[in-house]
Amino acid sequence: MAYEDYWESVRAQLRTYRARKLREVHLWFDVVPESKKSSPASRIAFQKELAIQLEQWRRRRPFSVPVVVQMDFTASLVNPPSVHTLAKHYLDLLQAPVAGSGLSQRRLLLTDDRFVKVLICNYSIADGVPPGLSIRIATLNDFALNLELLRRVLHREFSDKEEWRSVHGWPTEDDEDLEREDFDDAVQDYRRDLSRKDRYIQQGGNALWEAIHWWSLRTLQEHMLNNREPHALQFQPIFQKRKKATDPQLEHLHESLAAFSRELLTKALVSVDLGSPAVNEGEGAHFREKTRAALAELGRKHKYMKPLVAQLGATILYLPPVKSNGIDLDNLARKVLPWVHEELKPPVTFLHGLKGINRNHELSEELRGHWEKVKRVPADQVTRYQVLEVPRTTGDPAEGSIKLILHSGAIDARGPWYECDEILRKWEHAVEWV
Repeated sequence: MAYEDYWESVRAQLRTYRARKLREVHLWFDVVPESKKSSPASRIAFQKELAIQLEQWRRRRPFSVPVVVQMDFTASLVNPPSVHTLAKHYLDLLQAPVAGSGLSQRRLLLTDDRFVKVLICNYSIADGVPPGLSIRIATLNDFALNLELLRRVLHREFSDKEEWRSVHGWPTEDDEDLEREDFDDAVQDYRRDLSRKDRYIQQGGNALWEAIHWWSLRTLQEHMLNNREPHALQFQPIFQKRKKATDPQLEHLHESLAAFSRELLTKALVSVDLGSPAVNEGEGAHFREKTRAALAELGRKHKYMKPLVAQLGATILYLPPVKSNGIDLDNLARKVLPWVHEELKPPVTFLHGLKGINRNHELSEELRGHWEKVKRVPADQVTRYQVLEVPRTTGDPAEGSIKLILHSGAIDARGPWYECDEILRKWEHAVEWV
């Protein structure tokens, strides 16, 4: 095999993939997730634990290049902060040591939170498990290369692909769950149940009808939202490394693919164009009203979305303006998500989604016990969100843009990074067993 062909082979790509995995940093903190209102002692304790873990990872220099950050919050049961308030606090603590920490470094894990180009946050409640926080961080370049490898694996684009054609366990596009549930069937089932309302009431009274209607509506909403879950492969053209002027045609092709993929993502069943970001003084109030009005219109347009009884997730695509420093991704989430919570009122847990159901009389004893535990959690919030700063392409508006995609908030689907990992792990195992 020629030298050039070797680096395009399966085993060479596996080798470089494993090297990228070793460059990632994974941290775990036994803390009760807090917002900026946390005490100085809590901040100091967090940063001291951070310093210990960074020493264990032999990470002596902070990231000073574009990065991807994922935070998984397991919040306490007693009045925990809302999901959109958490990332800002912990991104700040990953940067400069706080007063009294005794740490000598100028920066800890991040030089500046402006380097965060993809922010993924997952939020669950500590019902039966201890509260805590896990943080994962990698360079944006390694993230893009993993997405490119994902594409090559699913399409078998390797120099020695013929040698691996019959390998058992090799992932296919079916593993990316590209098959969508039939939304039309869910709509028909919901309408059928509505037409049988009187029959259900005659058979079991209002309690039976409320239970059937709730279940039918939740099934419909889950079908609708699952159908708009962005897949990892859809982000690959957006973050693909583009060839520069040495090959103008290839550069133009990559830009066109990125722009098309971005547009395809935002042509969602449940998506909102929020226009340009508020970056100048005095624009904040206008952006808030514009966001609120757009979400209110979404609720009117999609009548099946209210009342929202299924858990909700959000993806924010942020195209930064040309003549501005832009906005940090954590701050952008703080500007958008509160209005999602106010207008759509997404339930943070399954039990919070039991709208119209008398929880005190119609739940089993076990479920009533769970409800007593979680009822003090802020009821209306997304369970996960991701904010992505997308690279600009020729023809993009100079003032930038913000697009919001609403999708399933099921916590077992943790976004494109997690999905990419799962498929590449399956590929890795298939290669190892040959």
